[in-house]
Amino acid sequence: MHYSFILFMLLLALSSCVCIDGAASISKFITVDQNGHGNFITIQSAIDSIPDGNQQWVQIYIKQGTYREKVLIRASKPFIVLQGEGASNTIIDWNDHGDTKNCATFIVYASDFVARDITFSAPEVAEAALVGGDRNSFYRCHFLGHQDTLCDYLGRHFYYGCWIEGSVDFIFGFAQSIYEKCTLHSNGKGWLIANAKDNQNSPTGFVFKYCIIRTSDESTYLGRAWNEWSTVIFFETYMPANIQPQGWQGWYASPNE
Repeated sequence: MHYSFILFMLLLALSSCVCIDGAASISKFITVDQNGHGNFITIQSAIDSIPDGNQQWVQIYIKQGTYREKVLIRASKPFIVLQGEGASNTIIDWNDHGDTKNCATFIVYASDFVARDITFSAPEVAEAALVGGDRNSFYRCHFLGHQDTLCDYLGRHFYYGCWIEGSVDFIFGFAQSIYEKCTLHSNGKGWLIANAKDNQNSPTGFVFKYCIIRTSDESTYLGRAWNEWSTVIFFETYMPANIQPQGWQGWYASPNE
């Protein structure tokens, strides 16, 4: 188990380096300003302007404001950087509900994607973001919601200095991800994490490294095991005293505990 843990950590760390290093060289800059002082007034129109199969890093600079739109980055549009003016200033907000795969405010299926200094918000029972590309990274972003806030769906992902807020399974999915120096804020009764690893040999799982957990209800659990092989590691992470002592529950079935 000790060697498996080290290997798992190394694989996660290595999987994140491509986006961090690759985004250092930008070939094109696009500005979005809903007041009309940029290249586009909506984020989606800026994304749509990038050709399919793009192989050069393109930065979309999003000026401050609340952008009430549903944003989708398809798998055919890799190498995009979304740069905000601070998570409290650049906000993407949508109010949807329904099928979790289709109702997210922000959806990315493209590989080699970076987001910095942006808030993704979903006030209803919907995802603030669905992250389904490979080598996706988020820096100093906020994910705000209630149930199913962040669908860490598929791929290798890195989250640094992010704030993730919700009440029921607000980080969930099948991805292979590291969360470093992030804050997980439970705003109601429920569970923080629902990892969906469904195969013993799968390298997927979530690692929370140097994070802070905040709760507003004493009956909050760290999470619940979605499948038999659900894997979540907390490494040097602060946990408040009012986390339920047993920590975890099964997903409707005691064997998953």
